[in-house]
Amino acid sequence: MASRSYKGLVIISWLIEDDIKDAMPKTDEERVAYVKRRVERYAEPLRSIVQDIPDDVATTPLRLGDWPCKEWDNWGGRITLVGNAAHAMTCIEAKGQTTGSWTQLSDRPVERVKAGEITQKEATDAYEAEMRPRTHEAILKRVDRQL
Repeated sequence: MASRSYKGLVIISWLIEDDIKDAMPKTDEERVAYVKRRVERYAEPLRSIVQDIPDDVATTPLRLGDWPCKEWDNWGGRITLVGNAAHAMTCIEAKGQTTGSWTQLSDRPVERVKAGEITQKEATDAYEAEMRPRTHEAILKRVDRQL
């Protein structure tokens, strides 16, 4: 039977507790061996997926990080960012749904715009003014937990 070859992306992340002990190795082969050691106790099928990676495969190490929410142009209230798009936080926390829906549930801006109580620009500006500090606080709490 002919062997098959697949292209794929496998992302494994972990908390770095010690910058020296948990340092990413320099070579591709060392990185593959390092990640294989980290997944030895993982459940199937992820463990086998990682263990079956060829020892000489090219790797790209990434160091994830979090950054405070930045201002953006909402084009007069016509467009904004919600959920994970509204902040630079690693995907591990899954805060996008929380940060995206909190204002929607707390103030019902869409209904207020439809009822003519406020303009779309006012609703968008209010959402962003409330969301940015909350997102910033969530990022700082996450960073504190990592220290």
